[in-house]
Amino acid sequence: MQAESEKVRVRICVIDAPERGQPRYRQAAGALASLIEGKTVHCLQVGEGTPCDGRSRPNTRDRIVAQCFIEKLDVAEEMAKSGTVCDWPKFSGGHKVSDKTCFRK
Repeated sequence: MQAESEKVRVRICVIDAPERGQPRYRQAAGALASLIEGKTVHCLQVGEGTPCDGRSRPNTRDRIVAQCFIEKLDVAEEMAKSGTVCDWPKFSGGHKVSDKTCFRK
């Protein structure tokens, strides 16, 4: 996946993050912005060798579903460390990023 000049909306696979309008959305969005701002983010869309392959569609709503990295850092793992997102077992398939699980199984 490559998009150097256009904005691409991405749902990060394996995690459950608050959606716009839900409690703690601003904290999660702020943590993500701080993590990625000014950095090159590489994403593998579902179907290209992610933990979500076979568990998730490659697209949902108006977003692609992908595992993303900043150099060797897994964005999902870093977000889980921030405490603003949870593991989503339905899609993580053993690639657990956090011991914290939200409401969805």
